[in-house]
Amino acid sequence: MKKQFSKPLIFFLFFLAIFQLSLCNAVNAQIMISEDFDDEVFDTNTWENKSFGSGATNEVNGSLKLTAQNGVYGRGYFTSNFYLVGDFDIQIDFSLISFTNYWSGAGIYVFTEDRQTYMNIYIAAYGIGGKAYTAIYQIDGTLYVPPGCSTSTNDVSGTFRLVRVGSQMTSYYWSNGDWEQLVTSEVTDEKLSFEVAAGNTPAATPYTEVHFDNLIIDADSFAPACD
Repeated sequence: MKKQFSKPLIFFLFFLAIFQLSLCNAVNAQIMISEDFDDEVFDTNTWENKSFGSGATNEVNGSLKLTAQNGVYGRGYFTSNFYLVGDFDIQIDFSLISFTNYWSGAGIYVFTEDRQTYMNIYIAAYGIGGKAYTAIYQIDGTLYVPPGCSTSTNDVSGTFRLVRVGSQMTSYYWSNGDWEQLVTSEVTDEKLSFEVAAGNTPAATPYTEVHFDNLIIDADSFAPACD
């Protein structure tokens, strides 16, 4: 016999579905996130740990510690459990604890849901003691590496920054007491996720350790990321 549902239950399920849909499509007003990672507990309500391989993400001693082990490819990284909507300004401090060999890298990224459009800014080791800041972007699957997108540095700590106004995005790093602009371009005005990552590469697998702290996200609004 076919199971029958009562009308009250049908109406309840209908309104529950509508309510959940409205949450997933809701856009909240002005948001500012300030995170100093000092409570020793990774906040899974706000962030999702997506570390893989030998990578790990841990909140330790007042900062967020991202690592990858020697001899094994991996990346410590986490993404936001929300989307940034409209204009935003993101800043985060970093300290390179173990970052002296080829192919260590660390940076921040913003990207669309399908990851076909993004912008990042990162620092990478290209030799013993040699490092460079680099920013690249991709639009609908086409990668752009503009002239002047990379600059050598001796920094072992600093601050990354990504800013969007309309669809124009700009990457910065902090140097000598001021912001240095690296890349600016029209990229997208779509809602974006945010990511912080550090690790090595399949080409070379040195031990990599980077600490992140003092994250500030100032955005027009945000929307929850729903499955």
